[in-house]
Amino acid sequence: MGKTKGGRMKFVNVRDLKDHASAILRGVRRGDKVVVTNRGKPQAALVPLTEDGLEAVILKRRRKKKNGR
Repeated sequence: MGKTKGGRMKFVNVRDLKDHASAILRGVRRGDKVVVTNRGKPQAALVPLTEDGLEAVILKRRRKKKNGR
């Protein structure tokens, strides 16, 4: 698992994510952006989420559900 200071992007493979999830999420809370790879191919991204960002996601989801999507 690569180490970075807050606010940087790093790459971790699925095994490292499973083995070090708490430490990786601590880094994300500090501002790290993490790309999760599987067999060297990007699969997902973990990015910090603010309260405003979370509220926007919840509202968007509610609108979709209300519109039957």
